[in-house]
Amino acid sequence: MIGVFSSLVVILALLMGGAGATVYAAQDSLPNQGLYSLKIASENVQLRLANTEQTQLNLQLAYADRRVSELAALMAAGEPAPEQVANRLESHCARRSSLP
Repeated sequence: MIGVFSSLVVILALLMGGAGATVYAAQDSLPNQGLYSLKIASENVQLRLANTEQTQLNLQLAYADRRVSELAALMAAGEPAPEQVANRLESHCARRSSLP
């Protein structure tokens, strides 16, 4: 019984570690890459978990900066910028201005 429990603990640890590593790897992805949706999902989770308005503001500013960097990287590569990136940038700025 202990062997089965130990195996389950190891499997869960590997799954959690793998998921964390994937989210970490997604942080450098661009809108035209597969992990970008995971990057956006992790940002949304961080915003929901922010417990103060100041933390939310800091996150919105950081995410706006990321969107600008993404747009610059796409332009430098000669790739068109998806409309979703500009929309998310606008959304970050609008949320920032709605906070006190």
